[in-house]
Amino acid sequence: MKIISTSTSLIEWQPHLSFVIFIAGCNFRCPFCYVPHLVLPEKYENEKVKEIKQEEILERIQERAKFIDAVCITGGEPTIHPELINLIKNIKFQNPNLKIRLETNGSNPNMLEQLIAKRLIDSIALDIKNCREKYQETTNSDIDIKDIEKTIKLIVNSNLDCEFRTTLVPDMHKLENAKKIAEWLKEKGINKLILQQFRSDLPNEQTLNKEFTKKGNFPAEELKEIKAELEKLGIFEKVEIRGKD
Repeated sequence: MKIISTSTSLIEWQPHLSFVIFIAGCNFRCPFCYVPHLVLPEKYENEKVKEIKQEEILERIQERAKFIDAVCITGGEPTIHPELINLIKNIKFQNPNLKIRLETNGSNPNMLEQLIAKRLIDSIALDIKNCREKYQETTNSDIDIKDIEKTIKLIVNSNLDCEFRTTLVPDMHKLENAKKIAEWLKEKGINKLILQQFRSDLPNEQTLNKEFTKKGNFPAEELKEIKAELEKLGIFEKVEIRGKD
């Protein structure tokens, strides 16, 4: 497991002030991914990319312990690393009052089940990449959709704080896809969905497939229309938009 950066953020898990840990490595290859340096081995295994040791991570958290109230662990995909459990245990042991959120693509329900059973996490953010039939195409991976469904069930049954979100990307997500996602999540007992706007206008932004930076932002008006249509279906108690006004 290679940790390559950290930050302090008020945005990652609102309203918490979080210490964010970025772990390299991912089993998906979503072309619109904003963090190719955390996904592609040829980037994060480069000898110029410095690994941050776990001892240093714990020191950084301790230095900020008086003003942060949470730790967010993201990637890449953190759950592909068996060492994740030990990292979280050490964070919890050092600062038992800190809440911990895991951000995941949901592909490793076995790891998630262990983290929940050991009471090592307080919150889970799950990225729903697309409707079921488009998952492999969207992620460019040989994902078993049953693993995603197991993860959803674990989260729903855990009673932990949770967030389900979908990034809408030009040419990849339409109203039809969003409706299928909504019906799927309804089956699983989920009553809130966050729609995130893909943006190509962020400073220094890169995507795994560089062609996606040329596609422009997902249209704001279309995003609002999709939100309105999902609300008409009455599936969710709340549909939230995150993106550019």
